[in-house]
Amino acid sequence: MSDQEIERKINKINANMSLEGMPLTEELKSTLRNCFNGKSSFEKEILKLKKECKEVYG
Repeated sequence: MSDQEIERKINKINANMSLEGMPLTEELKSTLRNCFNGKSSFEKEILKLKKECKEVYG
């Protein structure tokens, strides 16, 4: 996937999230780029998020 395609996807995601009043942060955009580039995976990022939430909320 080209950088241009990745940015287009991220912009679409951000537009949809913004409509709901939850625009993406730069950190989230970076995480998405890493997933689309293969540096990480969506599954790994979901597990990280679940772990962080469990530490905070129990």
